[in-house]
Amino acid sequence: TGTIPHQAAGTEVRYYIRAEAENGQMAFHPNLAPGTKHTFEVLVDSSPPMITHLPIDRWRGDLWSPKIIAQITDDLYIDTATLEYRINGGSLVQVVMNRAASGEWQAWFTSPAVTGDLVEYRIQARDTAVVANTGVSPATGYYEMTIIDPIQALVLDLDGNQSSAPVIRDALNTIGVSSEYTMAWPSILDHYRSLWIS
Repeated sequence: TGTIPHQAAGTEVRYYIRAEAENGQMAFHPNLAPGTKHTFEVLVDSSPPMITHLPIDRWRGDLWSPKIIAQITDDLYIDTATLEYRINGGSLVQVVMNRAASGEWQAWFTSPAVTGDLVEYRIQARDTAVVANTGVSPATGYYEMTIIDPIQALVLDLDGNQSSAPVIRDALNTIGVSSEYTMAWPSILDHYRSLWIS
């Protein structure tokens, strides 16, 4: 291995590799070196990391804490990723996110939360550029997550004809079972204690 010393932005670097055996025979890369060389230009990285995250807008207090997952990419490499949050407008807390084997970045909230709390959070990532660039998701403000009690039932109307599913929902509400009705598969099933499919 070898290291090329730090070069200023805008510099064109030319190099080749030479290997010499004990008997004095030499090999070059590229093959026509030193007449032909590899070249690259030193550029300034001004692009922040790109963060992709599916926000969580509510979570059951008895299952606290959810895992926050994000896909983070950059032209170079990611230096650090951070989950930043506050509960009920309190002090900001920062948690270092770790890169999983899947390539996703993940972290858990480290402070307790209970039903009725409002959690505001965002994700920050910094790259390894000489002058580091920082990406933030969302671009402004915070995602908001409400802490809820378990919902007793989800009535899922998959056939979309709105015939039997609303009847099931109304029957559950009549007997005091809190329920929600939807025609699309929910992103988080853990909010519900039971599932009714029509």
